[in-house]
Amino acid sequence: MKTTQIKLQNIYHGFPVSGGIYLAGYEITSDGLNLPYAAFVSDDLSESIYWAQEASIVQFFKYQNSLYLLDEDG
Repeated sequence: MKTTQIKLQNIYHGFPVSGGIYLAGYEITSDGLNLPYAAFVSDDLSESIYWAQEASIVQFFKYQNSLYLLDEDG
């Protein structure tokens, strides 16, 4: 079994797609701040990509073959 280390300490949503999974979660700073992030982790765990967000992610969804996310600001 393979494992990987990612920088998100709290993951609350996942959206599996071909090739990996998109994750919504928080990086918790040493000051205790919860910074919202979207992340992608590849199926073989060789790749992790992160995108800082301004608001918490509520939902990932696909529309016309494109991936979108809805955050709490709408």
